[in-house]
Amino acid sequence: MISINNGKRFCGGSMIKENQVLTARLCCLFGANTFSIFLGGINDYEPSRQIGKSTKYTTHYTNPLARFNDGVCIIHLDAPISGKDIAIIRLPSWSQRSKSYERYNATVSGWGRTPHDDTASNTTRLKYTDVIVKEKTFCQRAYPGVSTRRTICTYDTNGSGICDRYAGEPLTITESDGLETIIGIVSFGPPPGYGGCETRYPLGHVRVTAYLRWIYYLSGSVPFRP
Repeated sequence: MISINNGKRFCGGSMIKENQVLTARLCCLFGANTFSIFLGGINDYEPSRQIGKSTKYTTHYTNPLARFNDGVCIIHLDAPISGKDIAIIRLPSWSQRSKSYERYNATVSGWGRTPHDDTASNTTRLKYTDVIVKEKTFCQRAYPGVSTRRTICTYDTNGSGICDRYAGEPLTITESDGLETIIGIVSFGPPPGYGGCETRYPLGHVRVTAYLRWIYYLSGSVPFRP
């Protein structure tokens, strides 16, 4: 979990290096200037967790208002963090950059409420929801004007969206080698008041492959997968 400006906002994120966290561009806008990244725990107040600090980030777009629900952000930690409970997420391979992932089984992990929680459920524990990547045409009908080249839409396996979510949470698939790969980053959902899972709206994710070249370039030593 990422705490922004001392708890004024919260986002999810994924470590791509020991000193870099990948999240949604939305998490680095609107006055975001200090970040506390909680790592290595599945509970919000787990004693063994580590906390990374940062005041530096890089976003894909320079215009702060251009497509604010699009794009990615890399937060640069003040110091590298590692540990047995901290994993580096794998990026898609270069050969996957044009893959649609339509009808793939995937998983959203994060701190929001899932369709299977009651309304009183808190968000202090890391949760996982199995979802299906929907067709591009479905995403366009649900969210007119959204670029499917840069966006992935998902439903959970019962045909519902995610109720409450934090931008920046990872969408992953398990590849044939048994390892997880991040393909999306939670970015948007239904307008406020629409609920999401109750109204069967899909969840919108930034498509990681659309920014793969930029991520590889900026991160420097992240292992390149042909």
